[in-house]
Amino acid sequence: MQFHRRRRPRYLRRLLVLVLLLVLAAGAAVRFSPWPAALILRQVHEAEAARAMAALAPLVPAGLAERRDVNYLGAGPETRMDLILPPGPAPATGWPVVVWLHGGAWVAGDKADVGNYARLLAGQGVAVVAVNTPRAPAARHPEPARHAHAALAWLAAHGPGAGLDMAQVVLAGNGTGAQIAAQAGLAQVDAGYADRLALRPALPPGALRGLVLFGGVYDPGALVLPVPLGRLRARVAEAYFGPGGPTATDLALYDIAGNLPADLPPLFVSAGPADPRAPQSAALAEAAEAKGLRADSLFFAAEAAVPHYPFDLTAPAGRAGFDRMLAFLNGVFSRPAAP
Repeated sequence: MQFHRRRRPRYLRRLLVLVLLLVLAAGAAVRFSPWPAALILRQVHEAEAARAMAALAPLVPAGLAERRDVNYLGAGPETRMDLILPPGPAPATGWPVVVWLHGGAWVAGDKADVGNYARLLAGQGVAVVAVNTPRAPAARHPEPARHAHAALAWLAAHGPGAGLDMAQVVLAGNGTGAQIAAQAGLAQVDAGYADRLALRPALPPGALRGLVLFGGVYDPGALVLPVPLGRLRARVAEAYFGPGGPTATDLALYDIAGNLPADLPPLFVSAGPADPRAPQSAALAEAAEAKGLRADSLFFAAEAAVPHYPFDLTAPAGRAGFDRMLAFLNGVFSRPAAP
């Protein structure tokens, strides 16, 4: 008994020291490495996105044609896309195309996160392509935009044979995917911007008909993310731009309003109620109008937030966003989508 009484305090002290070291190591990892923040946000984002898409499942129309996990560059899961076509035979020239980039604060997200929303949109008479791009911290800015461009190049080469009208394309995105879609869109119409991304336009002139941008982060001077987890915000930005945050080159490329070309096709810009990113969306719309561009926009008076805007179609804001997006598509596609 005396032996056990002498050993037990030592065992407990060692256990406490081990626990303390683990706590300190975890704290240091969160503080100095972007990976813990990325993994935490991925879990949170995946759970929220799954709930949002499950709520839309009863609304998905029948008869859609789908090709899933098409490899557009390499063979990894982050270079795959899903092609969703409307019911019935395609028009002679193919279906107009909406290419959608998912959100996820750069470090999270997957094409499945917009799956049922994309299916609802395809039911309105347009093909929808949901695209995966590499996530931070494995891939940093502007690599996701380069991958979105690679997806467009694949579609330009193979889309006509799959029932897509690649002369009528709209780039769309939600959250950080909206900014990535905007970067890829600029690269299609502005050869100088494409050159700065080390790219050449993948679509023929006039093929990009518009941009649909929901709740993006466009202002390089105010990179505010809706991440209610304190220091994780800084870690997320570091994950995407590298230690120390964005460089001058990053800032110049990231700035959508500052790079708008005079011949950019129309934009539809929106953000949900009480969304902290709404001022950035409004500023982008104003910058586009100041350049003489067409910028349809939809914003909301101060009210309760809609957590899954634009995907919550049970909320008046989500329904309004969907209807206004359809009206925008009807205006930019020569063969209108169904009302």
